[in-house]
Amino acid sequence: MSRPRKRDQGRAAACLLIAGVRVALEHAGTSTSRVGDASDFPIEPVLDQAAAEWRAQTGEPRGRFSRSSISRNYGSVDAFRAAVLSAIQTQDLPGTTDIGISAFHELFPPASHLDDYARRVDDPLVADARATHADFAAHDLLAMTERNPVRTRLWWGTHASAARSATARQVIEATYAGYDELLAPLLRKELHRRGRRLRDGVSIRDLLVSLTIITEGAALRVLGDPAIAKDSDLGRALALGSATERPLLVETLAEVVIEAMTEPDGD
Repeated sequence: MSRPRKRDQGRAAACLLIAGVRVALEHAGTSTSRVGDASDFPIEPVLDQAAAEWRAQTGEPRGRFSRSSISRNYGSVDAFRAAVLSAIQTQDLPGTTDIGISAFHELFPPASHLDDYARRVDDPLVADARATHADFAAHDLLAMTERNPVRTRLWWGTHASAARSATARQVIEATYAGYDELLAPLLRKELHRRGRRLRDGVSIRDLLVSLTIITEGAALRVLGDPAIAKDSDLGRALALGSATERPLLVETLAEVVIEAMTEPDGD
């Protein structure tokens, strides 16, 4: 008897999360006070949409979810909002079903550039180790500006609300920590392949933060500045490449930072 109840609780949490993501996106797109801010999305529509998601996943009738179901599954409404915003940024739905994952990926197609970066770092047949992270930076920028600009704008909205929202600050901190945790060992491997080490006083986190600043700063300028449009020379050089097939500007900047913060490993 306990197993079905536990499974249903997991499904309920997933349905609430998917519904929360949908409502947060709609709220961010229609809010007139803070366009792009999803952190204060309303809860009542979530309860209705979660029930509809339950019926879609199971084919079973289900009444409207209650606020207590949010508390049972997430601890509090604020913790639930944080889980929703984190899911939007990490594209992760822990504990959900294949149907639920499919529903979520309809909203946010998964990005593959991180998996590709991991493969390239571990592949001894990849000849140019120096270009590996530069290539990753370019694909990261492309994911932010071309594949999923809505998620990126929501990310900026979360930053904008951080001064007044503990939930937003929690999401930002957790998202960056998760990103650093994934990338730190890969970047260490890449530095080893290049025969380089961090300079004295420079940590792997220092390098990761610096590279993140380049990518996110470039994405902010590409998405926010009408003068840097996709058909402009600078826009192509920054985010989409150029007719002369020169390296993307973000690739060049990533390489400059890596060279400046590391040195040849003479050991």
